[in-house]
Amino acid sequence: MRRSYFAGCHGFPLPAAPSRRRAWTIQPAIDTLSKQGVTLIITVDTGITSFEEVDYANYLGVEVIITDHHIPHNGVPNAVTSLNPKIPGSDYPFFELCGAGIGFKLIQGLYEFYGQPWDPGLLELAAMGTISDLVPLLDENRYIVQEGLRQLANTGRPGLQALYRLARVEADSITAETVSFQIAPRLNSAGRMGDPMDSYNLLTTDSQEEASALTQKLESLNMDRRAITEETYTLANSMVEEMNKLPSVIVVSDERFLRGVAGLIAGRLVDKYRRPAIVIAIEGELSVASGRSIPEFNILAAIESCEHLLVRFGGHSQAAGLTMATESIPQLKSHLANYNPGTLEINDLVRQVDIDAVIGLDELDDTMVRWINDLEPYGPANPRPTFASMGVKVLETYQMGRERQHLRLLVENNGSQFTALAFNQAEKWQASTEFVDLAFTVMNDSFRGKGAIALRLLDFRPSP
Repeated sequence: MRRSYFAGCHGFPLPAAPSRRRAWTIQPAIDTLSKQGVTLIITVDTGITSFEEVDYANYLGVEVIITDHHIPHNGVPNAVTSLNPKIPGSDYPFFELCGAGIGFKLIQGLYEFYGQPWDPGLLELAAMGTISDLVPLLDENRYIVQEGLRQLANTGRPGLQALYRLARVEADSITAETVSFQIAPRLNSAGRMGDPMDSYNLLTTDSQEEASALTQKLESLNMDRRAITEETYTLANSMVEEMNKLPSVIVVSDERFLRGVAGLIAGRLVDKYRRPAIVIAIEGELSVASGRSIPEFNILAAIESCEHLLVRFGGHSQAAGLTMATESIPQLKSHLANYNPGTLEINDLVRQVDIDAVIGLDELDDTMVRWINDLEPYGPANPRPTFASMGVKVLETYQMGRERQHLRLLVENNGSQFTALAFNQAEKWQASTEFVDLAFTVMNDSFRGKGAIALRLLDFRPSP
């Protein structure tokens, strides 16, 4: 997005992106870029707590503009300017822009300042970033995603076109969920498992041949990511199962954990145990961790309470990261095991599904599906409507996935049959079950053709 703008201004942008397979701070990039003659660094989704690094850049004569959406800690660095609506005293009317959204606003401001014609194609990049970062799809985020999806449906980028073909995505029916489940994981796999510049190059190339090669590379990395995620989750989950009592904050650590999937594993532990979770990848004397949380628990505040044990940390209430000395891990676990913010109630730790309506499956007709689709885009703060159906007959069951962790059911109720998909819930299934109560959302079933729908199961239980 920024390369497109600055190249159009006859600038010479030099991109630099971190890999989650190795330690990352801004300082190594500052050294490299300074030696290349760079005089201005613009950060993306990082930098708001990088006090020493920005001072170092200033010492080298390199100016820094920070664009970041993470919560500031003890002021802001001495940059030329810091764009972040979460800076205390900011009068920007919307608080929940993601890193890509703030970068987008910077470029939008530059277009307006210089009186240049607007490039609406930049919205497709801002939309993908907004969807991928799981920020609330409200207000300005909702507009960015709505307009960005229209651009994505008609994208001229060879890289995205190649991704669509690989993922069997119909461009004219792309949704936020399509991006979240089919496009974003492939783009993110480069940063998790390899070189993030591969994804950058895919999004900026004008060559169909290069796009095809890069897409195949990302697909291979994504397959590796899936396999490693399953192996790591199995290991992490076994550690939790061996605990005598669930702590306030689940913390697991191991040399076999890969930092690139730590956040994914933490998220799955949160889903299963309804507890905030931190997954620590031990990398010698230093360890790197990612944490995820439930809505009622501010994990950044919990991590901040351990600041004396940390080298650096950052994030927001639902997702955070940290770097620490490996020798301090036992102290971190002990501190967080009994951490209590004083705001949790016992029901907050019990998994609940909020039901919008109890219906029969025969009520899922074309009119209702059209009504559901009219409320797009769906995502955080605007979830799909959740329905419940009772006494649903199970006609067929099939386990899917590398570890057979997913379920596909054929179900019937009131004369209507649907495919139902339950992701990461196969272990809950009881083979003798004939009738079930379902909590579900309605999703597109691309395998059965355009316009077909399936049920995405959020939970199920045997009918009484």
